[in-house]
Amino acid sequence: MVMRFGFADESGSVTRYSQDRYLIVAILITAEPRRIAQLLHRAHQALRRKPSSGEMKAATSEEPVIRRMLRALADEDISV
Repeated sequence: MVMRFGFADESGSVTRYSQDRYLIVAILITAEPRRIAQLLHRAHQALRRKPSSGEMKAATSEEPVIRRMLRALADEDISV
């Protein structure tokens, strides 16, 4: 049996005062977490700075960086 690892992320809020209508949760599952971590590291390098929140936000990233990241993920053996 192969051990699997997950990278989880969410968007939205469930608080009563939030204006978000939806809470979206995604989990990327892989048997090789190091390859995914390397992709994220390269994406941070492409930004030429570390995001202040510690995580990359597509809403504040340049389109070429987002496209490169999505293409690289598409080539990996992952499940979403």
